[in-house]
Amino acid sequence: LPGVSQLSTGLAISKPVIRGLYGNRILVLLSGLRFDNQQWQDEHGMGLSDIGIDRVELIKGPMAVLYGTDAVGGLINVIEEQRPEEGKLLLDINTRFHSNTLGTVNDFGIRGYRNNLWWRVRLGAESHADYSDGANVRALNSRSDGYYFKGTLGVKKGKLTSENNFHFSRNDFGFILGDILDFMDPDARWTRKLNGPFHIVMLNVLSSRNKIALKNSLLKVDAGFQSNSRMENEGGGKISLNMLLTTVLYHLEWIKPVSNNLEFILSQNTSYENNTNYGGRKIVPDAHMLEGSLGGFVKYSSGKVVVETGAGI
Repeated sequence: LPGVSQLSTGLAISKPVIRGLYGNRILVLLSGLRFDNQQWQDEHGMGLSDIGIDRVELIKGPMAVLYGTDAVGGLINVIEEQRPEEGKLLLDINTRFHSNTLGTVNDFGIRGYRNNLWWRVRLGAESHADYSDGANVRALNSRSDGYYFKGTLGVKKGKLTSENNFHFSRNDFGFILGDILDFMDPDARWTRKLNGPFHIVMLNVLSSRNKIALKNSLLKVDAGFQSNSRMENEGGGKISLNMLLTTVLYHLEWIKPVSNNLEFILSQNTSYENNTNYGGRKIVPDAHMLEGSLGGFVKYSSGKVVVETGAGI
């Protein structure tokens, strides 16, 4: 897409760049809610796998004001796999091989929908050796692994549609450093053992997405809790950085079609974050942050002409 690129080193580190902005200038939505994985530095990837993901949307322009701060450049909307058709039970097993990392990604999922109740369970794992580019230049210590679990329970009753998701992941990401050869000797090309410094990242995300059909309008109520644990193993089992970020948040959205050509959306977001350090090294201080926002968006369309505008505080 025009204006969209990424900062990446192999599969473990991939950061979206929209019109030159990234990190805390790009907002990521997971299950409709703001996602924070302490992904502000260049060597921190988003930490999300495509396991169990239906699609990814890019939102840029006036509509970004509906989701609060951090969406200066735009936002990435990560959408989970959707419910199957009524009465269907779907089972799938997937495996992939990546030649650049000599790595595999495997996952297993089952989901069903009957009597207005739908559910999903998905398990996945991946393991990668060091990344090697097209010229066979190896990025030493870029190896990584990950383990994933996702569960969903949804219900549709009258004017209410509710979907509740739980996401757990544990990832190990090797540090990619310019001076890595000064203290780490290259080992076998296919090895996955984390001999050098590496990140340990654990995520727990609990979210509830709800849609209520009102008379001539739609109300969305999304709420959730996220915990993000990031540790740095400097090698030899020594943990230097150990911080826990917990977040409680909600997103309200009222969608009102004014006419066949005109639509109005009003949104309100609130989030409370707490960061606590448990290790000797601190790069982000202990902190509390309470944030609220209000946004409005208007869209007018007529034939091939679409006009959008938005404002937020």
